[in-house]
Amino acid sequence: QRAADLLQDYLPKYYFKLTAATHLLLPDNLLPMVRNEANMGVDVSMAPVVIGLAKMLFSKNQEWPELFIAVFQLGRSESDHHRILCFAYLDQLSEEVPEKLQPHMATLTNMYLAGMQDTALNVAAAALNSLTAFIEGIGHSNEVLSLKPLLSPLLVVVQTFAVSGYVVGVIGGLDVISQSVHLE
Repeated sequence: QRAADLLQDYLPKYYFKLTAATHLLLPDNLLPMVRNEANMGVDVSMAPVVIGLAKMLFSKNQEWPELFIAVFQLGRSESDHHRILCFAYLDQLSEEVPEKLQPHMATLTNMYLAGMQDTALNVAAAALNSLTAFIEGIGHSNEVLSLKPLLSPLLVVVQTFAVSGYVVGVIGGLDVISQSVHLE
């Protein structure tokens, strides 16, 4: 976990001083850590490192399709922790580089739908938090209309949270509704 914290601190400062060969190695070596790490603390610490690297790559008009593949795989994992991590990544990507997510609207809509319908309430809450950030990130673009199929499931999950007494989930649902209203 300490190594991830150090990477988070030093990667943005020294990235452009690294060799081109090292630039190529970084994305390929970070993603397996994201997919295979069993320690939740390390996973959480790695997220800002990965997102920071993505932001640097995308700012230089480079692509990193493997990042989206890895995030989508986390969303389909049997592990609650990995599914939550998927939505944490989507949340941060929505804040940092929402334009890179827009080409994936159909996949994202399905992921948010699956997340809201997840039997683990903490996964559903993570999906709602991520959806709020995504709606904020894409703002008033026409792509937000493709999220319309999520409205009915959103109301169902908020009701489920309310009945379960899961206040965090209710707040997350209300945040999504609030963001959606501001777009009208």
